[in-house]
Amino acid sequence: MLVILSIPCLLMLLNYLYSRHNDKTYTDIEKGVVSDNYTIEKIQVPGKKFEFHFSSSNPNAGEHNGYIYYDALNKIAFLQTEEYMPSTSESGSAELYRHYLSIDSTGNVVSSQEKEGGFFENAVLLKNELKPFQKWSDSTEKIYLKHFGKRKFNFECLNPFSGIGNPTGGSPCYIWDGDGYYTIVFKNEMLKIKMPCESGALFFSADTDYRIGLYYYERLEDDIAFLVYAKNYEQDQLYMIKRK
Repeated sequence: MLVILSIPCLLMLLNYLYSRHNDKTYTDIEKGVVSDNYTIEKIQVPGKKFEFHFSSSNPNAGEHNGYIYYDALNKIAFLQTEEYMPSTSESGSAELYRHYLSIDSTGNVVSSQEKEGGFFENAVLLKNELKPFQKWSDSTEKIYLKHFGKRKFNFECLNPFSGIGNPTGGSPCYIWDGDGYYTIVFKNEMLKIKMPCESGALFFSADTDYRIGLYYYERLEDDIAFLVYAKNYEQDQLYMIKRK
């Protein structure tokens, strides 16, 4: 019995040690990550959530759905964000504000406006390079998950009555909060990043057990790529890969 009980502790110890080993070569994305010729940096944008666009609502947007519009002629990316802010009216209720942002090839927000006004008419939606059922453990993919470091165990996921009373049953409960150690392969170079990740598996995670929240858009001919981190109830984030 003692041997059986010691197995989970041993697995957790091995996971911790392997995380510390990967910390030597993987860097928190918030600190900026570099390879020989490229860097990935965070782009500071106003707004809490990013608007996801469907090509069906814009006949000129191309065939893909996603967060990033791109004007190939002027090399400008477009992003729509939104946030609720206190109202200036007497009611005091929160109002929804939208931001329409233009981002140049160096990652600078060159313009911001509050109304669409034909904002996307000369741009198309970029294709998300990550598949709906991404093979996260496949090292031949453009982004793969080298390791998931367990950090916090969510005991509420063990509650059999969780979700009762919610007509949809509630959202899935992920047992572990942790760090994903991702390798991004861009122009034959590897950018090794560490970002928040979740897993619904108790011990051994399959590709479908992860809650990743990543969207990846490339413009290889312009030497840039965009990484969007978007999860419910969290601040969305935008990162850009570019030459040093």
